[in-house]
Amino acid sequence: MGLFGNEFRNVVEWQESDDTVIFHKWHNDEIKKGSRLIIRPGQDAIFLYNGKIEGIFQDEGSFDIESQIIPFLSTLKGFSFGFNSGIRAEVLFVNTKEFTVKWGTKNAVMLPCAGLPGGLPIRAFGTFQMKVSDYVRLIDTIAGVKDTYSVDDVKTRVLSILDQLLMKWIGREGK
Repeated sequence: MGLFGNEFRNVVEWQESDDTVIFHKWHNDEIKKGSRLIIRPGQDAIFLYNGKIEGIFQDEGSFDIESQIIPFLSTLKGFSFGFNSGIRAEVLFVNTKEFTVKWGTKNAVMLPCAGLPGGLPIRAFGTFQMKVSDYVRLIDTIAGVKDTYSVDDVKTRVLSILDQLLMKWIGREGK
C-alpha cells in the first residue's frame, strides 16, 4: 500500500477465536488519533502509551482513543525513524471469564511400600478455577511482552510447582 498505506484510523477490537486465551495484544503499534476501541462482553482492555499503562477499560462498549499519533502528519514527522512516528500506543485485551482447568501430575511419585519393590506409584489429578484479578501484576510479573497468554501457560506453571510440592509432601509423610 506504499508509504501512506497504514495511515487510517484503526478499529481496535479482539474477536476471540480461542476461548483458552487469557490475554491478547492487539497487533498494531501505532494506534492513530480518532481510532475506535471496541470491548465485548467478557473482555477488558489495558491501554498502553509509550510503554506505560494509561488506562484500564472495564466496561463493554465503544470508546474513542485519543493519542498523539496523527494520521499522515506523525508519519511525515517520523522521517528519521523510517516514516514511523516513534510513538507507541498499544491495547492489551484480557479475557475476564473464569476458566476451569483440568490437571494431573506428570510423573508418579513412588511411596515406599514394604510389599512392593520400588514402592507404590502415587498420582494426583483434579480441576481448579482461575480468573484474572490483577491485570498489572499479570503483565509485569508473568506475561511480560508476550502477544498472548493462555490457560496452557498457567497450567504449565502450576504443574511444575505442584509436582515438586507433592513429591516433598509424600517424601516427608512417607505414608
